[in-house]
Amino acid sequence: MRWQINSWKDEGLRPKDIDDNGDFNVEVLKKMYTEYEDYLQKRI
Repeated sequence: MRWQINSWKDEGLRPKDIDDNGDFNVEVLKKMYTEYEDYLQKRI
């Protein structure tokens, strides 16, 4: 999980930029990434 989210971050991708193409696993990771970013924004 962390590896994929870190990979997206390294590529400059945010959840809104990621297309899950109907892949359930990518959809779940994208939701987790969104929650992670929301959490970080609330801490600022």
